[in-house]
Amino acid sequence: MNYIQFYHGIAPTRIHKANKKEYIQALEESREKESNAPFRRFMAGQHLKTLREEINNYAKNRDSNFTLLF
Repeated sequence: MNYIQFYHGIAPTRIHKANKKEYIQALEESREKESNAPFRRFMAGQHLKTLREEINNYAKNRDSNFTLLF
């Protein structure tokens, strides 16, 4: 998935360790419902969480030589 995000110029999404169980549940629910909606909702939340973390890290370190993950 990160390849697709890089290809389209989108920042990569991290699956946070604390959310691994929810990740598996979203995959299972998507399979059971034969719909990618549960997985897409989960990934949208993870992407938002990743972006917020990166923005906060940038704001804390903007005067140093810090660079963003992406």
